[in-house]
Amino acid sequence: MKPYYEHGGITIYHGDCREVPLDIDVVVLTDPPYGTGQKIAYDVYRDTPAEWLAVMEWLLQFTFPMAFTMSHSRFFDLPKRPQWVGCWDKVFTGGIVHVGASPSWEPICFYNLPAGNRGKARWDDIFRVPPYGFPFNIAKDPNGHPCPKPVELYKQLIRVLPTGVIYDPMMGSGTTLRAAKDEGRQAIGIDVSERYCEIAAQRLQQEAFVLGPQQSSEGGA
Repeated sequence: MKPYYEHGGITIYHGDCREVPLDIDVVVLTDPPYGTGQKIAYDVYRDTPAEWLAVMEWLLQFTFPMAFTMSHSRFFDLPKRPQWVGCWDKVFTGGIVHVGASPSWEPICFYNLPAGNRGKARWDDIFRVPPYGFPFNIAKDPNGHPCPKPVELYKQLIRVLPTGVIYDPMMGSGTTLRAAKDEGRQAIGIDVSERYCEIAAQRLQQEAFVLGPQQSSEGGA
């Protein structure tokens, strides 16, 4: 398959990740859709529980070192138990008036990390990064994705994962790739949406991306 974008060690492919051959060893870092069944506007992808399970079964067949963010609601539906579970501590997201549980953290699942020190020197498994759109007067996501994640979170995850080419098979608007570029890592990203591929390519062309921890946005992925 011809790359949609290729520059400076970062490559983007437009297509379904399950149909794009992968012929190198990689380190997987991604934010899959959450399988909530809600009508979230993911462009061409339809986020149903059945589709989520199919994607997770495909993803977890790999033996590459891997980390991904996910929803609490699907954690116990994972087809394979994680090797380790980290915590994305969102610091605070509750608002002034709130009824019910305040979604102030999300699981981060790790698989296939090397034995011993799990690939790096000692690292904490709690990653404290405010979500995009916090505080509440900040626009949620200027990159046009409905479920943004902060670039800073993925930069922190890259720092604890083993060395190697970062691979995001569900890259959304390119947060993982932007984080990889900022950390000086080679990366490959794939997305079924051509619109998100275009957004990701535009983000990668920004050489000075210094907006801080409120950057956005991928996946839900």
